[in-house]
Amino acid sequence: MPFTLLYGISIAFRNFLYDQKYLRSIRFDIPVINVGNLSTGGTGKTPHVDYLIDLLKAHYPLGVLSRGYRRKTSGYMDVKTNHRARDVGDEPLLLKWKHPEIEVAVSEDRSIGIPSLASQKPPKFTVLLDDAFQHRGIRAGLNILLTPYHELYTDDFLLPAGNLREFKSGAKRADLIIVTHSPQKLTQQEKDRIKTKLSPQDYQHIFFSFLDYHPLYQVFKDGVTLISPKKDSDILLLTGIANHSKMKDYLAAKFNKLYERSFPDHHTFTNQDVESIINTFKDLKGKDKYIITTEKDLTRLFPHAHAFNNLGIKVLCLPIKINFEAKEKQRFNKTIHFFIEKTLEEYLTIEEEEYDGH
Repeated sequence: MPFTLLYGISIAFRNFLYDQKYLRSIRFDIPVINVGNLSTGGTGKTPHVDYLIDLLKAHYPLGVLSRGYRRKTSGYMDVKTNHRARDVGDEPLLLKWKHPEIEVAVSEDRSIGIPSLASQKPPKFTVLLDDAFQHRGIRAGLNILLTPYHELYTDDFLLPAGNLREFKSGAKRADLIIVTHSPQKLTQQEKDRIKTKLSPQDYQHIFFSFLDYHPLYQVFKDGVTLISPKKDSDILLLTGIANHSKMKDYLAAKFNKLYERSFPDHHTFTNQDVESIINTFKDLKGKDKYIITTEKDLTRLFPHAHAFNNLGIKVLCLPIKINFEAKEKQRFNKTIHFFIEKTLEEYLTIEEEEYDGH
């Protein structure tokens, strides 16, 4: 708690400087949507950015900007599909793999990253910020705050006593609040209970998203091969993410024999790690056995593909998407499109006024 007090004082002072405009926040003319959280991770930022890409890429030229957490490089970099996770971060690389047609970049300083990403881009270019809620130097046009259903920020504490990166009052900067990892079917009574706990401002809208698992496919080989292991197969769940409990529950309901090897979030798999994982896999007694991992972990396992292929080990990936109930989905999608069109309309109006003034 003493460390929490010291951390809280520093965060409060920093936010005071921004709130009183002693420190400047930059706002850009183009649509900028920020997806972030108040806690240290595990809220599902990347799947929600992925959802926004799917929603918008057919309508607007898009760019994604991330800090590239735990990368070994620095400065601004355009992410390429042949990069390694250690160079650009696992989450930006995953988004580039899934959407090679859009621009993805990494930069510690978003005030430099956004102009670099948007430079010489076509009209209507829109930027999605991955995890920039605490980056007060940028004032996004639309702030989306994520909070997990079972770990609402209202029930948490500041670091290091809890997992919050800043005070709960920081939620007031959000325009939309999404309660992530929710049960697929929530009663209106339960939604109202959570809304009461979150106590949103009049300008804030609350949505509830849930995880949607897609069919398993085999990795480390050419092409995409869907595989459906039998229920009595031996499954080794391999993860290096903040929270794999939902995934574990999902697979436990599908397979009788589920084992697991878990590593810290964003863990860089070493040769020794892979050797240990393979030894664990060999110890499984079943005739049919598989390793199942996440797409995010796949970006960090990819450099070791040969180790699994040489032994004929079948590594499967479980894709995760997020979704909303039908009515909420329609309302959420409409809100996002409305923000972008409104921002673009204001930008064009300003340009016309400046042109007429000359």
